[in-house]
Amino acid sequence: MSRSYAIRLPLNILLAPVAREKLGSFSMTFELMEILPIIQMQHILRQILIKRGFIETDQGLAMPCKYGNSAVFFPETMTMRLNVPVPKSMEVTINDDFLPDWLARIQSAKENNELISPELTKMAQDELGQKASEELFKLAIEARGQINAALKEAYRDAIREKASKLGTVSDVTESNDGSTYRIRIEVKE
Repeated sequence: MSRSYAIRLPLNILLAPVAREKLGSFSMTFELMEILPIIQMQHILRQILIKRGFIETDQGLAMPCKYGNSAVFFPETMTMRLNVPVPKSMEVTINDDFLPDWLARIQSAKENNELISPELTKMAQDELGQKASEELFKLAIEARGQINAALKEAYRDAIREKASKLGTVSDVTESNDGSTYRIRIEVKE
């Protein structure tokens, strides 16, 4: 009869470096309509996002996030990089009467920077991957909503600016019915 031992193992002996890096990361791409020249559209979008609370960093525009999550938007490429924290270690249950053998295997894996076993690697990928994907899904919904709202505002501002180049804007009306957003601009020449 074997015993169960719960042991906390560092991720570096459970998952390969590439798997650890990808585990809590996801990228989204957005499209930017070229109502005005693309550089000008990106500038308008950047200013709107900053007004909405995004923080300009060396990496891009960081969306305020909770729980250690991060969402950074890059207006030049119209991509957003999402990251959720992944634990540094994971509790694993081992069924075996010979705990000292496992402790020796764990120590050897740490010293040699090797993965401890394919079975434990698969289990860690499945369990941590599920948790990370749930968190990334929540973060992606929030981020997509923020960027889509900012894009809508950027398009409205760009259309107004383009209309002002055609003549004097005499009237602007906006309507929204479901998924359709309309802007009507009357221009006097």
